[in-house]
Amino acid sequence: MSQLGGFVHMATPEVEDAVRSLRVTAAALADAWSRAKAAIDTEEGGIGDPADLLARTFRNSYDAAAQALRTTAEHEPVRYEELADAAQAGVETYLAHDQAGRDGFSPPR
Repeated sequence: MSQLGGFVHMATPEVEDAVRSLRVTAAALADAWSRAKAAIDTEEGGIGDPADLLARTFRNSYDAAAQALRTTAEHEPVRYEELADAAQAGVETYLAHDQAGRDGFSPPR
């Protein structure tokens, strides 16, 4: 945002750069989580025999925390995409209203 003559103007190129950065970050997070999840899934297979009391006791504590992590990690890229979508919609709305305002001030013919 910048101010010109008392009016606030959106610096749309900068916002669009931020939108692209958010989308790149979302993709990087999704990719990193996919790789981490595969490694976690592999390692979880070695936690122990479900018939073993120690393994079952550990799983009772571990599973809730692991599920909370999974839910958060899977949703974070979505949050970045949602933020990027909202910012892009803001730019488009701003530009549409800016153009409508300019059209309203066209000199008479």
